[in-house]
Amino acid sequence: MSDDAVQPEARKWFRRRHRLSHDRDYQAVFAARVLKRKGPITVFTKPNGLAECRLGLSIGRRFGKAHERVALKRRLREAFRHVRADLPAGYDVVIPTGPHKLLKPEVYARLIREGVEAGERHWAKRAQKDAGGDSDV
Repeated sequence: MSDDAVQPEARKWFRRRHRLSHDRDYQAVFAARVLKRKGPITVFTKPNGLAECRLGLSIGRRFGKAHERVALKRRLREAFRHVRADLPAGYDVVIPTGPHKLLKPEVYARLIREGVEAGERHWAKRAQKDAGGDSDV
């Protein structure tokens, strides 16, 4: 079966290239300080210059026991996997979360989408402001 026969919607993978794996990547996103709180999660964003979004998770012990943190990470990855194609391209996304009851992946997907879109609006406004500031000089 050729790649043309497979619908793009059917290809919702979460590969290694879709995740942040180095501390320097996490630190760069946190240092940018662009965050949007959506329900129980916080979505940090930073442009990455790539053609797709990458996800990083920061789930601390205060969330709960190890098996609870693993369950949350699985749900967040699953949610990201489903909305990745709908997200604006070229952002690193880091999601830390505090203690809360686990939600359905669909809810996390909506929260992630809203958070990244809000972050994109922030970055677009900042780029417009920076471009406008240069023309006044």
